[in-house]
Amino acid sequence: MALRLAVAFTAHLSAGCLGYYLTSQHHFVGLGWPAIGVGSVLVVCWGRSIWLALFASSCVLHLWFQGAFASRSVLFLAADLSEIMFASLILNWRCSWQLGFYSIRQLHRILLAGVVAPLFGVIFWKWGYGFSPASDLSSSGFFSSSVLLWMRSATGFFALAPALLGWLTPPDYFLGPGKRESVLVSGVFTTLCVFAFSAWITPAPHPFWFALLPVVVLFWSAARCGIFLTTHLALMLLGAATLAAVGGRALFAQVVDNQQIATAWLVLNLFALCAVSLAVIASRVTLAVEKGKTASGRLDSIAGVLPQMVCYYDINLVRRYTNAAYQSAFGGVESLQPMALQDLVSPAVLEQSLPHCQAALRGAKVRFMEKIFLADGQLHSLDRILLPDFSSNGDTCGFFSVATDMTDFLQAQEERLALETQILQTQKLESLSKLAGRLAHEFNNRLFGMLGHADIAMHALPADHTALPALHKILEIGREASELCAQMFAFSGHTNGKKIPVDVEAIVVEMTKLMELSLPKEVRLFTTFATDLPKVLVDEAQLRQALMNLVQNAAEAALGQPCEVEIQVHVQQRGAVDFHESFLRSNDAHQTLVVISVHDNGDGIDPEVLPRIFDPFFSTRSGSRGLGLSGVLGIIYGHQGALLVHSKRGEGTGISLYFPVDSSLIPTAPEAYLEARQ
Repeated sequence: MALRLAVAFTAHLSAGCLGYYLTSQHHFVGLGWPAIGVGSVLVVCWGRSIWLALFASSCVLHLWFQGAFASRSVLFLAADLSEIMFASLILNWRCSWQLGFYSIRQLHRILLAGVVAPLFGVIFWKWGYGFSPASDLSSSGFFSSSVLLWMRSATGFFALAPALLGWLTPPDYFLGPGKRESVLVSGVFTTLCVFAFSAWITPAPHPFWFALLPVVVLFWSAARCGIFLTTHLALMLLGAATLAAVGGRALFAQVVDNQQIATAWLVLNLFALCAVSLAVIASRVTLAVEKGKTASGRLDSIAGVLPQMVCYYDINLVRRYTNAAYQSAFGGVESLQPMALQDLVSPAVLEQSLPHCQAALRGAKVRFMEKIFLADGQLHSLDRILLPDFSSNGDTCGFFSVATDMTDFLQAQEERLALETQILQTQKLESLSKLAGRLAHEFNNRLFGMLGHADIAMHALPADHTALPALHKILEIGREASELCAQMFAFSGHTNGKKIPVDVEAIVVEMTKLMELSLPKEVRLFTTFATDLPKVLVDEAQLRQALMNLVQNAAEAALGQPCEVEIQVHVQQRGAVDFHESFLRSNDAHQTLVVISVHDNGDGIDPEVLPRIFDPFFSTRSGSRGLGLSGVLGIIYGHQGALLVHSKRGEGTGISLYFPVDSSLIPTAPEAYLEARQ
């Protein structure tokens, strides 16, 4: 961090010194005010953490050249830092620079920043000088000076910002189809700059059209050699023109005063900006490497018939080829022209996939899973393989991307895993139920004998015998053990009661009145019923027990806080219910189900705890036996029903019991439901 601050301070200070010198010599149009270009690019690269260094540099510049700190200091600092701040904000707004500077979107952003940001500096400067009461500027003078101030910063930004942003990625990526041609262009351009902007070869004064000779080579570079080289040659052109203007006004015969110098160097600035724009456009409409054309020709005959999505990216991460499956998956329209990766995907997807792409460009085979939205608007899981493409000399010139849509496979795998989990849950429940039923039966038989003999002994002893309190305690503990046996019987799914057609609505209404008397006052109980509910073949006592257990469990989960518990009863068809996440699955022979749902608005259940809530003797609350919900599961198991749990932290829990309905009990003309009654 300290090194970044030092570099930012030094770079901004150097650019500011150059801008001050040119301004004082009235030659500011050559490179303009370069500090805005340097400062905004540093903020783009390193973030706002370097603001302190830029502020300190601005203070030093003002004290150095002004010699004092007065009202002008505030205006200077406000103008300089506001230009940098707004330029960096415009550059970073929904625009990624991770891959370097070579896209149309980035060019538009540079142009917008160069035009808009200097306006804020003009506002601060003119507010202090042009709008003051002591100002004697005429309207035309005020306007022309404002334009010159704007031009002073804008030209400096356009000169430096593209060249500096080009260094965000390695230069080799932007040198065009051949390094030899780039070296040739650089040599010719340098020679012409020396010829046009010095008196070493051609004695001064010489015609101004000499200065346009390097411009021709600059456009050659824009069309053939890429954005990186073109931006730096443009910077060299403007630097040479600035040195020529500062060194001697008589260099060109047609340029003799400050106004003509400013106009001449403004023309050169416009040519340089046009060349940079052409380089960006050329990188979008032509192939950067000949290998891309060859790869596209090979892929047409092979990848066109593959079901996988195949595309090809060149070394600049510009997509050059797509097969039919890729075009179908992504809509087809956007795949008709070369397009950069950062323009194809969202910033979040770009951040995830960029390291894999860079690894492929280094020659590594990469495989990873990716989730992305396709043309159908759905989120798909893609198994993507990146295969590097090598040129004849062994250098990486791009990579192939082969993506397989794994959405259906993963969904089927999840469904199979859910089904296997349900089968294991059923097998575990069946084994435990047999064990619990057998133990409860044997324990209950022996408990009956213990309680009987204790009762006989209690009646045989006199009323004042010292053993009577112990016998009373034995009977009390025995009754608690008997209740525990009843709960174990319920969990086992074995019922001694008779299943009869039961009106579920009547039972729920009756149980609601009883439970309202026993529930804490913080818990409010509501009921909602569908119309024309069919009767269900159930053990009425066990249905009451299951309902009581669910409501009590919801009330206990409130932990003394205000809570609302709602009991819903309605009819649902089997096809409308997804039982993949259920703890039990009902008998497939019954298509109509009566659903009893108990919902609360409590804190919900932790995802780690949810799979264990129906285990016998498991509870997260001290003092609880952990048999309430396990008993509900056993009751549903004994009735060949199903059970679903929906819980989310902070939103409450809902447990739904599905009881199969015999076809003989279904009303002949069921009406639409849900009619709420409270």
